[in-house]
Amino acid sequence: MADGVGGGAEGKQTSAGIARRIEESYYLDKLGEGEFFDPAQALIRALRETNQEYAGWNADKASDVRTYSTCTCIAILSGIAYVVWVGDSPAFLLRQGEIIAQTQASEWREGERTGPYTIGDPRSDEQIRIAEWPLAGEDILLMSSDGLVRVVSPEEIE
Repeated sequence: MADGVGGGAEGKQTSAGIARRIEESYYLDKLGEGEFFDPAQALIRALRETNQEYAGWNADKASDVRTYSTCTCIAILSGIAYVVWVGDSPAFLLRQGEIIAQTQASEWREGERTGPYTIGDPRSDEQIRIAEWPLAGEDILLMSSDGLVRVVSPEEIE
């Protein structure tokens, strides 16, 4: 799930392109790994490759328009949800109507200013986070943009 920064057509196009690029990279990695496939490491590599690609494009652009997106990815294998993210687009694990796990935003701070780390920012390579959530029965995984958690409380999500 990618949430393009800035909204509008530019943000929508950016998030779609980033999601597609991460998916391609992840599945190419999966094809090459055989029986020793590590979904968490494949997702991290996919996010880093995509970040480096978009950061390069942003550095080469002459205009002030840059392409950035927060991103959260989940791969499920053998009863484990591998959650990899950068930025403030959260993921939740709900079990029997309660949130039992959720991601925490990765944000930068410069003086009084703060913001989420994003794909397209070279600083983000070291800010990619990972969680492994064992799944059971009727668990629900929810990914959202930061917009959801700005207006919906955890109690309402449950």
